[in-house]
Amino acid sequence: MLSIQKTTDYSQFKSFASNRDVSPEKLIESIKKHNMLESHPIIVTKNKIIIDGQHRLAAAIQLKVPIYYVVDDSLEENHIPLCQTQRPWNLDHYLHFYCEKYPDYQFVKDCMKEFDLKHHFIVEVCLDCNKSAFSIFRKGEFKIKKDKEDLKKKFYLFCRVRDFCQNVQKSKFTKSANMAVWRLISRHDYVHDQFMHKLEKYRDEWIEAFKYMNIRTVYEKLILDVYNRCNKDKKKNLIPEPVKVKLKNYTSNPNYKDVSLWDEDQAQSY
Repeated sequence: MLSIQKTTDYSQFKSFASNRDVSPEKLIESIKKHNMLESHPIIVTKNKIIIDGQHRLAAAIQLKVPIYYVVDDSLEENHIPLCQTQRPWNLDHYLHFYCEKYPDYQFVKDCMKEFDLKHHFIVEVCLDCNKSAFSIFRKGEFKIKKDKEDLKKKFYLFCRVRDFCQNVQKSKFTKSANMAVWRLISRHDYVHDQFMHKLEKYRDEWIEAFKYMNIRTVYEKLILDVYNRCNKDKKKNLIPEPVKVKLKNYTSNPNYKDVSLWDEDQAQSY
């Protein structure tokens, strides 16, 4: 069992450069009322790098009270994201931690800044809405297999649609709108100028489409009620492609039907 040690020699501890920013203000007030630092020791490596507890250390330094700590020889710097016991990390923290080490995380950060996109959206579309996408991201295993320049081109087109629609609606995109628009512009037969023209001309139709929370429904309405609307040349029309969910013994299932993998509610029901 690891022994808990006590010290006021704060200088011996080191923070990892990519760890999240320290903001101990609320913790300081809590410690003033009831000091529980002894029952919540910080965790450090044999080299005294803080794995968990930099906020507690910062608070102890400001209050000039002893800090309690345990040295775990089995831990290294890369264990920092896995050892957050007091306040779980969000995606911002994981992004900050990994971006210096892994270029794909830096790509996410750069795209967030360049296109004003949320990391949740970028991670999802880069991994094709894989249900384990965020778990992969938190583990430091996020890898982009798609062409990054192509992704950037699509982000640019997506943002043109998003900015136009949000400016008209005076409201932010919902997740269903985000994913439906992304799926549309990712099609090989998508023509951006045609869609932008239809968005301008048929505002009521796409505003109505965005009221739905089901991604598949929004996607189909954008195609049928906006993109294809009044096309004289039917060759310019898009067809909402069916996507089959793979089922065990699906041929004997009387309820089997084509559903979109993007329509999680329907897919989960099988």
